[in-house]
Amino acid sequence: FDTEADHDYLWVNGIGYSGRYRDTPAGVTPSSNITWSSDSSVSKSGWELCLVPIITTATATTTATRTRTATATMTTTTTPMWILESGPCSQDGPCISSPNFPDNYGNYQSCEIHVHPGVTEAISVVAFDTEADHDYLWVNGIGYSGRYRDTPAGVTPSSNITWSSDSSVAKSGWELCLGSTIVPPPRSVVDPADGSTTVDPADGATTTSIVAPVPVVLPPVTPVDPDDGATTPSTTTAAVVAMWTLESGPCTQIGPCISSPNYPENYDNRQSCEIYVHPGVKEAISVEAFDTESDHDYLWVNGIGYSGRYRDTPAGVTP
Repeated sequence: FDTEADHDYLWVNGIGYSGRYRDTPAGVTPSSNITWSSDSSVSKSGWELCLVPIITTATATTTATRTRTATATMTTTTTPMWILESGPCSQDGPCISSPNFPDNYGNYQSCEIHVHPGVTEAISVVAFDTEADHDYLWVNGIGYSGRYRDTPAGVTPSSNITWSSDSSVAKSGWELCLGSTIVPPPRSVVDPADGSTTVDPADGATTTSIVAPVPVVLPPVTPVDPDDGATTPSTTTAAVVAMWTLESGPCTQIGPCISSPNYPENYDNRQSCEIYVHPGVKEAISVEAFDTESDHDYLWVNGIGYSGRYRDTPAGVTP
């Protein structure tokens, strides 16, 4: 473990680790996704992490003519859904990518990904850009190609996955992971009560506070008498939980509407936001306006990146 101290972070359980050897997540059991981010200067050799089996001890008590206690030790292992079986693609834990990703793959390349029977998870698409109608990723007998829109996001594979490129035109390719969509590196969260951030007492580094998003609750409607305009106090209070809540970033939320930073003025470079979608609350998206830099600035919904002006939007999509 060797990164630029206080600049390049590996985030585990909301704590950012950086520096050389001493400040590492050795022995930490992660409870959520792990993210890595480096800044614009000074590179180091980096890090490599491996898994150590967790040994669990179970105590069983048996009663006969006398009581005795027997202790057994069990090791539990989990089989991943897939493993790279052949070809020049790359696998990094639960993620598999095309050859040379994020740089262009080569011509006449092929890979096969073995899917373990009985172990099923939906695919999360981190990136997808292949030569349309020529270079295909095959999942469940369907060939996916092109840029972002035609992807296997959300598909649960039932058989091996294959990749093949033809003799011309290479693109940046694809990266697939298991489970939920990969999110951007964590950002520092300011306590709304006093504006403070959480500080690691060991090295003074500011860490990200993992705060559960607060549901947006729409206030109950007070009935109005149409004859004289008098309001009638309601005897019951009905609170409706909105489908989504702005969780982080400089975007803006007003009631049920969320907009890009500084809208309707231009947003800035290198900005990102995350919108939390509440489980069990489903509604279709209504697009009031949409104009981003085509093929560069994306709004991601259900693993699909939307960009451009008006035509390519998530209107009617239920996240």
